[in-house]
Amino acid sequence: MAVQELGKRFVVVNPRGHKESALALKKVASEVRKIRVGALASCQLPVSITDSRGIITRPDGW
Repeated sequence: MAVQELGKRFVVVNPRGHKESALALKKVASEVRKIRVGALASCQLPVSITDSRGIITRPDGW
């Protein structure tokens, strides 16, 4: 939708590389890029964060 109706770029960024990206996403993507696992890990939130409503904890599998 964003690509066809709004003319926006849609970039798939995948730590596993171009061959591992979902085919359905690759078909509509403007570009497919690989991201280093370390770079992706450094962008993640901590295991838990606290906001005005309490503690938010990410699932163990993340």
